[in-house]
Amino acid sequence: MLGAGSAFDPSGRFLDPCYASASACDPLGGGMDIHKPKAAHSWREFLIEIGTIICGILIALGLEQAVEWSHWQKEIAETRETIRNELAGDLGVLEFVRLQDPCVDQRLRLLKAWADGKAKVETDNLSSMQNRVLMPSLHATAWEVAKSGAVVARMPISDRLLYGDLYDRLATESAILNGERDAWRQLARYSGKGSLGPNEARQLKEDLGMIDSGVEARRYNLPDLEQRIGALGIKAKLPHFPPGRGPRDLCQAPK
Repeated sequence: MLGAGSAFDPSGRFLDPCYASASACDPLGGGMDIHKPKAAHSWREFLIEIGTIICGILIALGLEQAVEWSHWQKEIAETRETIRNELAGDLGVLEFVRLQDPCVDQRLRLLKAWADGKAKVETDNLSSMQNRVLMPSLHATAWEVAKSGAVVARMPISDRLLYGDLYDRLATESAILNGERDAWRQLARYSGKGSLGPNEARQLKEDLGMIDSGVEARRYNLPDLEQRIGALGIKAKLPHFPPGRGPRDLCQAPK
């Protein structure tokens, strides 16, 4: 005898009521209703549906644009901060070199007197770092990396022009520093010489003239760079002197 709600399979097996009919086991007593979309009965209803769809699309696009804008603003802020730190370091390098200038002048006067035969100089270690100006390199890595990506293209044009101009000026200053550094290295050719012959004296004066030219150009450009970088609220970050070195080392005679 079949129980209430049971179903019988022709094979002779009893079937679970839930298998026979999904509605029989629905706790609410009925199956899920699926409503077919209703056709718009008027132009007003049609326009409302179209307007709703368009508004949804516009909201989605607006949110996507807002997220993208927020992302690029963060990238621009991080890039700008990195560039500012690099500019602070470059300005610090120029200040670092300038701190040594009073003793640079004194050393150059001594070497010029030696070239004129009016002074004697201990030259055994003339080529050592102890007898050269300390000149760290200027850097432009942050700006070069930023230019190669998409961030700079999204910066205001005023920022791009400003940073581009500053780094152009720093590139000129870097070339001057490199020339001055190389001119100091040329003094190594006089190491170990107690006195100079006429040709050597003439060559030394030419080498010292190259150093003078670099020092003059560097000093001429520095105030303008300080003013332009300082106008951005950037302060110089000076590098540290190596152990045993200081800004007044060249005030002493070569040793």
